[in-house]
Amino acid sequence: MTVYKQNEYEHYLKIEQKKKDLTVYGYINEVACFMGWFSRKYPHLEYYRITQSMIKDYLNDEKEDGKVETTINKKISILKSYFDFLWQKNYLAGYDPAVKIKRNRKLSKDEERFYLGDDDLEKLIAGMRLLRDKMDTQKYFRDVALTTLYLKAGLRLPEAIYLLRDDVIVNDDCIVFVVKAGHTRHISMSIDVAEPIMTYLKICEQEGERSPYLFVTSKGTQIRPRTIHLIFETLSKRLGIHVHPRKLRNTYMVEQIKLGKSRDEVAAELGINYLTIPDFIYENTNM
Repeated sequence: MTVYKQNEYEHYLKIEQKKKDLTVYGYINEVACFMGWFSRKYPHLEYYRITQSMIKDYLNDEKEDGKVETTINKKISILKSYFDFLWQKNYLAGYDPAVKIKRNRKLSKDEERFYLGDDDLEKLIAGMRLLRDKMDTQKYFRDVALTTLYLKAGLRLPEAIYLLRDDVIVNDDCIVFVVKAGHTRHISMSIDVAEPIMTYLKICEQEGERSPYLFVTSKGTQIRPRTIHLIFETLSKRLGIHVHPRKLRNTYMVEQIKLGKSRDEVAAELGINYLTIPDFIYENTNM
């Protein structure tokens, strides 16, 4: 069956999420399976009447049909991705019915120390939104921009410090960051993902910021490693999860491996010659 906003969702997965064709096919197929179940179960309801309890009923039916936990978790991830897409793009009236549905497996202690799992990522994103009204606007968007670069581009801590405003190239469909600390590389990010960074740049311009550096202190000076450590220490305390640039970089690495990229591809994106991946990542993430 046809999935609501299927073409738009496919474009989102391929362009913004950079998922491969086979992965996109799997996502669309799973959403179609759920929508088929929904149509059979509730033939007179429209898609926007889907609730959290309905999604849970579907997952329970799948369990009763013998689906193993890893398969159920994959279904949860896909449905969360789909409804989050509808919500982000304003295609969904009301609320996101999948936002509070949790995956079954908890991260091991090794994993928790190494990267952010799905639950902690949700806490990070939701928590930072709540901080907007509690912080100075420029500082808030600076901190969100820093978090975005570490999480969505896999930067090292010092690489963000030495980024210049001239190193940010804005195109019609993406933003390119020219990272010069260490191995020079060009990192492309979709406009949607880079929105906090764009907002931060606009605020700096409005405030008459003159520093050539992208990230500055309240005094207009280049941000220092100690300041970044303090930013993430404070963020960790406020959100109740451990957040640090290294952990965000590791999270980016794990996500790219999950997408099916090779070690060499991910190493190039991270600006290193060889990628070392802990064994527990392969053992516990079904990669």
